Amino acid sequence: MNKNFLLVLTAIGVLGLVSCGGSGGSNSNVTVKAVGFKAVLSSTSVGITEVTPEPTFTNLPSFTPGHINSGAPDYIKLTLVALGVQVDGSGVQNIWTGSKEITVDGTSAIDVSDIKPSSVPTGKITAVVATFNSLAKIKGTLTAGFNDGPQIYSTKAAYPYNAVTHTGGTDLASSYAGAAEETDFYINADSDTLMVSTPSTTTIDASSPIKITILFDINRLLRFYNGTGSGVNPTDPIHKAYFFGHSLLGSWIATFFGDPGKIEGYATRYSVTATPNPGYGLVKGWMTVVYDSNGKFLSGLLMGDDDNALTCAKGWITSYTDNGTTADFSYDTSNITVSGFERVKTQDYWSPNATVTSSANATGAIFSGEAHFQLEFAQ
Repeated sequence: MNKNFLLVLTAIGVLGLVSCGGSGGSNSNVTVKAVGFKAVLSSTSVGITEVTPEPTFTNLPSFTPGHINSGAPDYIKLTLVALGVQVDGSGVQNIWTGSKEITVDGTSAIDVSDIKPSSVPTGKITAVVATFNSLAKIKGTLTAGFNDGPQIYSTKAAYPYNAVTHTGGTDLASSYAGAAEETDFYINADSDTLMVSTPSTTTIDASSPIKITILFDINRLLRFYNGTGSGVNPTDPIHKAYFFGHSLLGSWIATFFGDPGKIEGYATRYSVTATPNPGYGLVKGWMTVVYDSNGKFLSGLLMGDDDNALTCAKGWITSYTDNGTTADFSYDTSNITVSGFERVKTQDYWSPNATVTSSANATGAIFSGEAHFQLEFAQ
């Protein structure tokens, strides 16, 4: 049985009217809500022992643990420096700037009384944008399967990895044995900040209440490379071991309009083949979907358990069509589309077969196959 934790924080700022563009007006009735969660999952998701069977695939995929795996940390401390909206046909309009440290651990309440948004421009808004400092702090222990067998690694203050300068880590993965310590942790490698812009379209008028949600999904954030493969990205070192999070490109954070009514977390399994290569490979991952109180889709994000294969399979859900009993959705990396996703009501139950395809180039599908989803978290 999974143990689930959820924290919810709410801050309301009602300020004087400020003209911000859009269609010429603004709305100052703004509510900001942030949700951070982690599900203490069975080891099924990290490939050590199978608490529940893997789904039944039409095309049985092969799988070999690689040099990277992931799980949830004890906590992450990150700094929010701006919150804004993407105005249709225009740029990003910040509605709050400052420096707010936020700790996401799945259990503790967070005081956000000092996050006081200004007015939101009226008219069509296509995204909510949150900006964080790239340098964060993290602590945690990862128990996971690797190419050299099941391992336990813990964060160490002496061996952080700087994803911006590509320095740090250690020559020996065994240096990460023992108790976890808080350490530096970079959530972006390309800049001193990480801007997360999640598709969320709404039309703002001058008087209706506005609800903005920031969601932190830390279930696959604590990622470890054991120094035995080809590295994380081409610019990252090959022969060093280190914890990292920059490869997720912020896909563990979602920002959107609306108030969550239900949050569902799924372990994902793709059995895919890439043309023209024969055979099927297993890609393990995680998906979070957020609905309002009426079951309407609000936002969703996906990420892989590792960075060993199909590393493009991460991002935010950009379209979601509910067909009654099933849904079709796409996410914004490599034109990945899932058809026939079935929401399940029972944890540790694999959904029926859905299909997954990618058609990112003009020559046709890069890969295609089947997808299964196991409900691991529901709140």
